[in-house]
Amino acid sequence: MAENNSLNRSDRVFVDECGVKRKLMRFIERTATNIHHIISRKENQKFNVHDERNKMEIKMRVHDALNRLYWDKQTPRKQLAFMLDIRKPVLSPWVRQELFTILDLPDDMFYHESLIKCKKKKNSEMSSKT
Repeated sequence: MAENNSLNRSDRVFVDECGVKRKLMRFIERTATNIHHIISRKENQKFNVHDERNKMEIKMRVHDALNRLYWDKQTPRKQLAFMLDIRKPVLSPWVRQELFTILDLPDDMFYHESLIKCKKKKNSEMSSKT
């Protein structure tokens, strides 16, 4: 491994024997758990991300793997679209169409009503138009 002077602890990068920079993976206990927000806290303008329905306790290794896999796709809709794109060659046309139909649903049909912000505003706008 690298010498101590080539280790940058703040971003966990080290330089190996060949001079190549490598990022260290953190060690996570097998039994360690933490709270996962199903819809990312970054989506707090649009969703009630602190609602208990949006939180679940999962193993930290699984949490880390999910964040690495989905990276910037931090809502169930974006994750489902990502998975559909990867798997669509093996799906039947009917299944593909049904999944595309589900992905095209408006937020108030796709997500549980307690998670959507501004739903009262939408409802009041609709009633004022009629």
